Amino acid sequence: MSRKPIVLHEHQTYEATDDFDIGLFLETHNVKLPGMPEEYMGRPQCLAIDSTLTASYYIGASWLVEQELPVVVLPKIPDLDYTEMFVSALSVESSKEADYFSKCYSIDFDRPPVETTENLSFLTPLLLIHYITILERLVRNGLRKDYVTITENLKNKIKGRPVISQQIKKNIIYRRTDRNVCSYQVYTVDIPANRLLKRALLFARTMLIKLLPSGKRTGELQSRINKLTGVFAGVSDNIEIQAVKQCGASKLFKNYAQAVRIAKDILLRYDYSLSKISNENHLTPCFWIDMSRLFELYVYSKLREAYGENIRFQVQGYQKTAVDFIHTGERLVMDAKYKPQYENSYAGILSDIREISGYSRDLYILENFGRDFMSSDEEVKCLIIYPQNACGDPSGDGDDDVPATDGLNEFLTSGPSLWNQATTMKYFRNFRKLRISLPTIV
Repeated sequence: MSRKPIVLHEHQTYEATDDFDIGLFLETHNVKLPGMPEEYMGRPQCLAIDSTLTASYYIGASWLVEQELPVVVLPKIPDLDYTEMFVSALSVESSKEADYFSKCYSIDFDRPPVETTENLSFLTPLLLIHYITILERLVRNGLRKDYVTITENLKNKIKGRPVISQQIKKNIIYRRTDRNVCSYQVYTVDIPANRLLKRALLFARTMLIKLLPSGKRTGELQSRINKLTGVFAGVSDNIEIQAVKQCGASKLFKNYAQAVRIAKDILLRYDYSLSKISNENHLTPCFWIDMSRLFELYVYSKLREAYGENIRFQVQGYQKTAVDFIHTGERLVMDAKYKPQYENSYAGILSDIREISGYSRDLYILENFGRDFMSSDEEVKCLIIYPQNACGDPSGDGDDDVPATDGLNEFLTSGPSLWNQATTMKYFRNFRKLRISLPTIV
């Protein structure tokens, strides 16, 4: 029997208790906590908790010691509306952003689930919204068709080839001379892969009704699911569990691969049974969400909404580096930092400043601003976008010189200049910061 989960918030350090020496426990089981993945956007081990038992940007549930010591990491910003963030993050429809989003989270059904009373309900909307979005993109090119073999006991006709063994058992023994068991092929959308997708879609609809609070976004999702259900009208949802496990995506239909994978995750989440969908499911599969990446995608969706094609995402630089965004119109280099402390403090930001300064000198990135800029000596403007400090911590030394605007998210609907809406940073030239409020559950 496992111990109760260790519960942390992002960047929180575990406080040892007298009755449990976690360091000794981990040492006894030969567990070394690795911290952040070495590879960029690599898969975190143990939610990227480091040797000091300090959490990182990853939230979720996992095991420090398999089946003996679980851990849960919760978000640092309270009452976040994950549904809104996921919908916004997935609103940009290019394959590049969709692929980036797919690397922002992972669910591991092969490991034992974690039993917890913590509110991890954001896992279900994540799967649900991602699946609906991927499915919408898939059906734009039409559902995949293939040949399916049908065996049927036909009356007064023969189609395809007779199935002798079944003909004897079903007809000849009973002297049904007007019947013929035949096997034939039809070219149809009612194939195993599409049945799997429809079955998961029905699960998604049921989850939406049972698990998400009513609201504008819920109504929009219901409408989107209803449209998808209409597209799958000619597809059965009758598929055996074994067929689900064996169902794969054809190499000729690469757009099916991600949809099939997520459909399997949804069905596995509830053990293939609609009756097991419940608000009180405390057995949570091991999973992680990279909150810093989710924040990047949320900011990107809002920037694109306001400035359209002027905004470019994950612009590649020298030696496999990449800056979060650039604004080709205003010639800005921008980075999203999921750090609410930017609101009131400059503590610990030098590494961020150096990182973004490097992007602003990278010729691979700057060439996106045009030849005239490349041939000039103009200094690049750098902008840091950060979340509003929901905790309202007044500490720090962030007494900035010129607060350009008090309006959170004002850049979404207003003005011509993103730069002029930002706040100057008094210690650094041509650096400004802009806060963005995150959606919250009211």
